[in-house]
Amino acid sequence: MPKKSHAVQITPHAEQPSLSKSQKRFNSLIKKLDQQKKLLHEWTEATPEIQRIATGEYEPLYADYRAQEIRRLRVLDEALTNPLFKKRDKEKLRHLICENAAALIRGGDDDDDELKELYNRHSGSDIDEEMRRSDAHAEDLVKSMMGEILGMDLSQHDLGSPEQLTDFIEQQAKAADAEREARRANHKKTKRQEALEAKRAEEESRIKQSIQEIYRKLAARLHPDREPDPAERERKTELMKQANQAYEKKDLLQLLELQLQAEHIDQSHIDQLSEDRLKAYNQILKEQSEELQKEISEIEFAWRMQLNLAPFETVTPKGLMGRLRGDIRHLRHQIADLKDQLVALGDPQILKAWLKGYRIPKQTGWDD
Repeated sequence: MPKKSHAVQITPHAEQPSLSKSQKRFNSLIKKLDQQKKLLHEWTEATPEIQRIATGEYEPLYADYRAQEIRRLRVLDEALTNPLFKKRDKEKLRHLICENAAALIRGGDDDDDELKELYNRHSGSDIDEEMRRSDAHAEDLVKSMMGEILGMDLSQHDLGSPEQLTDFIEQQAKAADAEREARRANHKKTKRQEALEAKRAEEESRIKQSIQEIYRKLAARLHPDREPDPAERERKTELMKQANQAYEKKDLLQLLELQLQAEHIDQSHIDQLSEDRLKAYNQILKEQSEELQKEISEIEFAWRMQLNLAPFETVTPKGLMGRLRGDIRHLRHQIADLKDQLVALGDPQILKAWLKGYRIPKQTGWDD
């Protein structure tokens, strides 16, 4: 369970009935950070269970489903040698073999020589070459889209996987930053540039001092060696441990929450923060929010890749768990249906009757 949160918000009061822009910004960032921390905690809590279900339930079921599909393909392949099936029946059988073999090959993690041999023999094509062309076309589309977004030509770069694309973008961003720094170093700074850099350095120093100041006050207040009461000493030891962790992470929100929890400050202290202090705090909170969002995005990206989801499809721990449970139910139904089909299709007369009602789609993707 996440630690109990001590709400840090600026509230209007009689002397100041309405909040300033900086105060509203502070409240907004605090709320956003709280939501991000809760979401990250949900991912941390849910991921082991999602992985357990994926590896312990879904993957064995999917392996069973593939095994049943392959058994069905063998039945269909064997039927082609039966004189009971005429030309049109065989066309339908070949189509079913090719469609299902291709789907299993593209959905598998490893090469399956048996499936490829079935597909190639009945399609008159080469599945490996088809997949190479398909992957190349998909890569070209991704390069074109990302090139437009990034404003660069990606056509000459090898970006065969999402990981390679991510690495390339990060390398380009680092190279661009290095180039900008080099240009700054080689050009004489104007007075305006010098003033901006001085202002930025001053802000960074103020941010660092704000974090240090809160931490020093907490450390002085919570030092367990100065507490004679054993129970209170234990409480302060735990709070000091949390303060150390928060200081290492530059987690301003947690430090402020700890101040409230340690009764080192009260609500009036939060309400009366100066504009300069608020400005420094808001910058710290903004940077902290960006770091949290990056961490959350990396987790979501990994799951999108693993489950082959759309790039902008919403992914949440609860939604992912529901999706996985739904896929498991669907696989169980498919496996039961396939087993029933194998019993029925093993009878050539039943298979021929079933083929009579089957229609080959107009666009099959293979040569009749």
